[in-house]
Amino acid sequence: MKKTFALILTAIMLLTLASCGTKDAGTLYTEAMEKTGTLEYMHAKINMDYSIEVSGVTMDMPMTIETRIHNSAEAPVMDMDMTVSMMGMEVATAAYYADNTAYTEAMGTKTKVTMDPAEFKKLFEESNEVAFAKEDFEGVEVTKEDGKYSFSTVISGEAYTEQLMESVMSGLMENLGLSEADAADMNITVSDIDLSVVINEDGYFEKYDMIFDMDITVSEELSAVLGSGNMKFHCDMKTEYINPGESFTIEAPADLDSYTEAAA
Repeated sequence: MKKTFALILTAIMLLTLASCGTKDAGTLYTEAMEKTGTLEYMHAKINMDYSIEVSGVTMDMPMTIETRIHNSAEAPVMDMDMTVSMMGMEVATAAYYADNTAYTEAMGTKTKVTMDPAEFKKLFEESNEVAFAKEDFEGVEVTKEDGKYSFSTVISGEAYTEQLMESVMSGLMENLGLSEADAADMNITVSDIDLSVVINEDGYFEKYDMIFDMDITVSEELSAVLGSGNMKFHCDMKTEYINPGESFTIEAPADLDSYTEAAA
């Protein structure tokens, strides 16, 4: 009987210790944001399903991106392949950055432009995922399997309008010919955000999926340009980080000599 009681006490202690060692979703998320955001080597694949509704007409703009970045303090290097489908056309863009120069190939045109490492790092930092607050994950259930943590939640989008515009929607606005000044003439409402993440055993994001909608009301002046005073955006973005933390080598394209200076 004493042995049985001792075994029960031991089991209770082990369970208590195990539960104390389990991190909550907010802690896991914020630590993964910090670790993933400061990776020296990052290889990511992104699939984005955009749709835009203007004047009752919906246009789909699916986009795929694969990028590898060596975020070296002194000599960063990057390559990227991106494909955007819009209005029945598929536009492929390839980019490479090294030695203070950004090279871009799109629609048969190859251009290069000088960009110092500080500018490149700013672009890299701005492209990081939206940073949600630890408090947004209170009460969220965490699943642990094979050393990986996964959880999903719904977050109010109201507090993250500016971040979403900068990190996710800026490229889309550029494709539509809209500037930062145009954004000032917009009244933007962000829906609740569906977020699902997987964090690997080393504490890095492995998957980061986010879905949200935006309703945009524009000024009369901008409405005349766009042909409508209201727009609706839907974004379904899925990011996969490939072997985060592992180093790799980025090879330069063989035809860099064929790129010409971009017009000022």
